[in-house]
Amino acid sequence: MSKNRKRSVFVIDDSEWHNIYLRCVLENKGYQVQTFNEGEHMLKCIEKQKPHLIISDINMPEMNGFELLEEIRKIPSADQVPVIYVSSEVSDWIMREIRKEEIIEFIKKPLDEEYILESVDRHLGDPGESLSEKVHAG
Repeated sequence: MSKNRKRSVFVIDDSEWHNIYLRCVLENKGYQVQTFNEGEHMLKCIEKQKPHLIISDINMPEMNGFELLEEIRKIPSADQVPVIYVSSEVSDWIMREIRKEEIIEFIKKPLDEEYILESVDRHLGDPGESLSEKVHAG
C-alpha cells in the first residue's frame, strides 16, 4: 500500500473541469480526494473530516479562497491544514494576500500535472516543514 493511500486532499474550485482534473491526477497517485464547488459545503465537511491538504482556487463567486481560509482557521481541528492556492490571475492584490497568509504555495493556472503532483508530494511528505511562500508560474 502506498504511503499516499491514507492522505486526503480537499480540492475546491468553482470550475467543475478543474475539480475533475485534480481529482483524476491525485487519485491516480493514490490520494483520497474530495472536491467542492463552494466554500460552505467544504467547511461543513472539514468539521467532520480534516484533510491533510487543501487545494483552493482563489476567485470563486460565493466565497473567495482567502475568505475560505479565514473561516478554516477558525476551526480548531483544521487551523493548521496546509493550503495550496491555484488561480489564473496573478495580481498585486493576490500576491499581497498570499504573503500575508503565509500560504505554502501558489500555482498559476493552467495546471501542470507533474508540478501539481510534485507539490502535493512535497507538502504531504514532510508535514512538519515550516510554511513558506513558493510561487510557480506554470
